[in-house]
Amino acid sequence: MDVIVQDWGVFVGELLTFRDFDICYIGISGGGADPDFTGVYNEDGALNIFGYNTSMDWDDDLGTGLNKWYMKEGQLIMPPDSSERLQHYWDWQQHLMDKILPCQPTFVPNNYMAIWSNLDGYNISDGVINSFGKMKFTGLHTEQEDSSKLVVADDEWHELNPFFYSDSASAFISNAIMDPLIYYDAEQKA
Repeated sequence: MDVIVQDWGVFVGELLTFRDFDICYIGISGGGADPDFTGVYNEDGALNIFGYNTSMDWDDDLGTGLNKWYMKEGQLIMPPDSSERLQHYWDWQQHLMDKILPCQPTFVPNNYMAIWSNLDGYNISDGVINSFGKMKFTGLHTEQEDSSKLVVADDEWHELNPFFYSDSASAFISNAIMDPLIYYDAEQKA
């Protein structure tokens, strides 16, 4: 494997003409009040290092890729800091990462979490244990027979002694069965 660290002035010529690399990392930052990332995420963008093209998410009604539509429409929503525009860009980000996924963190394993849509009161940031008294099912989901039971699936746990476990499944089980001396809320207050 060849790892080459280049100054931006040198690399931009490589990027625009040859694209002779398998993986590259570019620090993208900007100053203005309304950064325009169409050059990065657009099919015709000079910095389209991901290889996006409109065939990846073509929409017959729009006559273009949905990603391209999000970028074009986002620039038309005024003022730039309006809640409507912010929501539009959140929706675009969700589409981009859920349907196209142009890049993934290199050194971070993928983690997946799925919950039934009829489970109310669960806060993913707080986790199951801190959400426990607030959760309830609004109805039965596929193959669910009882709405008073919550089934949590994880990897197999290996050690219940909190001094010796080193995996997340054992930590979860240990935290679920042992009461801590102090609880912290979302504001990190005891």
